[in-house]
Amino acid sequence: MSQQPTIPQEIIDFHIISKLSQDLPALRACALVCRAWRIPAQNRLFFHVELGCPLDSDKSNCDDFRRVLVYSPHLASYVRVLDLADGMGSRKWMTRSKQHLSAILPQLVNLIKIEVRFNSIETSWSDISTLQDPLRRLFQHPHVERILLRGLSKLPDWDALFGMLTGCRAGHVRLYHVTLDPRTRSSRRRNGPAVRRPKCTIGTLDVNLTADEMEDFAFWANNPRSCMDISGLRRFCYYGLEVGEFAACNNVLNAAAFSSLDTFELRIEDPYTYITTPNFVPLAIGRLRHFQITLEDTFESRAIVLCNLVQWCTRLFENTGPNTIEVVTLSFAQWATEHRDLDQQLAEWNALDAMLLRPHMHALRHVTLVSDSEFAHDRRAAQAFLGSRVADMFPLLRARGILRVV
Repeated sequence: MSQQPTIPQEIIDFHIISKLSQDLPALRACALVCRAWRIPAQNRLFFHVELGCPLDSDKSNCDDFRRVLVYSPHLASYVRVLDLADGMGSRKWMTRSKQHLSAILPQLVNLIKIEVRFNSIETSWSDISTLQDPLRRLFQHPHVERILLRGLSKLPDWDALFGMLTGCRAGHVRLYHVTLDPRTRSSRRRNGPAVRRPKCTIGTLDVNLTADEMEDFAFWANNPRSCMDISGLRRFCYYGLEVGEFAACNNVLNAAAFSSLDTFELRIEDPYTYITTPNFVPLAIGRLRHFQITLEDTFESRAIVLCNLVQWCTRLFENTGPNTIEVVTLSFAQWATEHRDLDQQLAEWNALDAMLLRPHMHALRHVTLVSDSEFAHDRRAAQAFLGSRVADMFPLLRARGILRVV
């Protein structure tokens, strides 16, 4: 006689299984209890699947996962996040496992997020020639919302990459350490008559390109012969590494293809060496609605870094001229939490406060201060710090009622 659960299914799903999401042994045990426990436990176990090589092996787990799906094909529908992590040297498994991947990938029809990471700096576009078609079909799965592609070099042109994204429905695409082949640059700069192009669904694009690659990207986007129309792009995020690359952002910000761009986010990894007055580069942000600057975590000279960044922001807005900016977001992984540091920097914060209320910033409606740390205790500390000192830092914005802390 079948055993019916005496615990309501809602209790099992939301108050037991969900609390064990990080406890894999416990989830495996739950999956063996009965059907009422097995389905939610398997949902958690297979929600995020990473295919790659363990550190102590040259063999990937790809074939193991293929065999799991052969015996239990229903598990494929539970996979929502897929992480394909290629190795380095003898641990580069993806091209060797094309047959297994071709069997696995079509079954993962409920994916919402895909990460493809080529961890070897030697992985070039030609190296993955046999994977390009399987990846193209993977990206076209109907529920995919986010795609990350990392560590791919020597692309012949942007058509090659965005051709692989043709037909995908992802709204957010991130390209990290994806580089073009400098030897083919002259051929990428040719123009010609317009062709009929599919319209891209990408709403947010994150990149960390060199200055030359940014220039090529803007040219490609404006070129009526490119393989895709990306004029619907609404948010552009750039990971800045060198001050010269900031100027390259203007190629995109001024491109006719991006006339619908709403938001530009500049993410800075460590501004200590180049966010200084002599290195100032104005950005063409005047026609945007939302400008965000995000500072990645910096572990040394945090107070000096913030001071330099605040001075740079003040000068940036000073040189913007009449604009349509409605929202400004300052998102820092770490806010200076020493009150004595802030006391020494109040003049810089107050200058930014006053600059944001100059007549040419007449469209401004909101200024948001965000703690972007991945650690909850850092976020709470930053929010407490800002809550106690925000009136000293931004007295004018606070008085206007347009300042908020998140």
